[in-house]
Amino acid sequence: MKQLFYKIVEIDDQGRIKSLYHGNEGSRVLKKNRWMKAQTKLVRDGSSAVWYSSGWHCLPSYRECKNYLKKFKILHNKRIATCKVKNIWRKSHSRENVWLAKDLIIKEILDERR
Repeated sequence: MKQLFYKIVEIDDQGRIKSLYHGNEGSRVLKKNRWMKAQTKLVRDGSSAVWYSSGWHCLPSYRECKNYLKKFKILHNKRIATCKVKNIWRKSHSRENVWLAKDLIIKEILDERR
């Protein structure tokens, strides 16, 4: 089952879409309209003691994604992307409604700057 979700991405100086922190298969660059499979491994956020299985971070609604975006200090290069996901699970230790996906396809970059 494919579901529509939203993801915060970074747009670099060359206009490439990038993941925020962790790369996938050695690169942070994301391609539009192409299914990408997350490299799943045990990871943790910053200095957190909680380990979890990695995946593509995404949120189920535009509103939640827009609110989550407000937590970032540097906003000029951040955008919200619509995406379809498969094989999803809730990031259980997150204070927000963040989900992780094994499979993701970026459909559209929204022109929202904040």
